[in-house]
Amino acid sequence: MLPLDISALILRRVLIDNVLELKKMLERGLLKRTLENEEDKKKIEEIFKRINEQTKNFHVSSSIYLLTKS
Repeated sequence: MLPLDISALILRRVLIDNVLELKKMLERGLLKRTLENEEDKKKIEEIFKRINEQTKNFHVSSSIYLLTKS
């Protein structure tokens, strides 16, 4: 397992990348067309799933780190 500082940075980067991807889609108006285009809807759902998974991984990683330091 990577040290918390490295794994936290990696997880944070993944979260930032996914949020930036959503922002780009919003700026291009893709979020407004979600109901019209199934492909965009699936892409947005996948991004939110990745964000959710990385958030869980970050919490688990942080908890493990804190438990080992106690």
